[in-house]
Amino acid sequence: SSGINAEYGDRKNVKACPDSLKTITTGADNEADCTSLCVIQTIDNGFRSPAAAYTVSDGTSVTTFCNANYSIEYGISAVANCTNTQPVCYKQCSINHVDEKAALTNKTIKAGSMFAYKSTIMYNCDDDKSEINCDTAGRAFEIECPENYTAAIAGGVVAFLVIIAAIVIARVIYLRNRPIPVGTPPILPTRNRGVPPPIPVQTEVKRKELPR
Repeated sequence: SSGINAEYGDRKNVKACPDSLKTITTGADNEADCTSLCVIQTIDNGFRSPAAAYTVSDGTSVTTFCNANYSIEYGISAVANCTNTQPVCYKQCSINHVDEKAALTNKTIKAGSMFAYKSTIMYNCDDDKSEINCDTAGRAFEIECPENYTAAIAGGVVAFLVIIAAIVIARVIYLRNRPIPVGTPPILPTRNRGVPPPIPVQTEVKRKELPR
């Protein structure tokens, strides 16, 4: 038969392999060529070595390679026995932005970096530890640090004081520039405490004589 052959030997003396065993190619001439076979699994977004769909003997190690921006699940080996489940290539997660206040554990990580499916990136914001997890293949992340609570409160207090100061200044300007209504007595100067009031000035009143 073509390709895989269940027999071995020369054309004059063909013998059958034991049950469940086969030869990988035609033309095998020794019983040792009879083996348990394995067909390498196909793969998307990558390739295998030996190549997918090839027939190899049981126990052959198969290495999986992924295309650009794809990777095997974090922690999974790229090499596996042919008869075992072969790894899969997943779309990597990406980082679109990194806050300048974030201190990353892995110093090589930056905006535009890619990281493997099921992997984790650790970072600190001040004294708070945070992380992002590539739990969904192809997900995009932005590493942001929340505003410091104390700084936010201080900023709010400053803004409040600025508003109050503006109101006070506006009120003072209004009082200085407002027109004095007609008939309103002039504003007397403020008298210092402890100083007696001025002595009123006496005026002479002339009597009007009545006719006799």
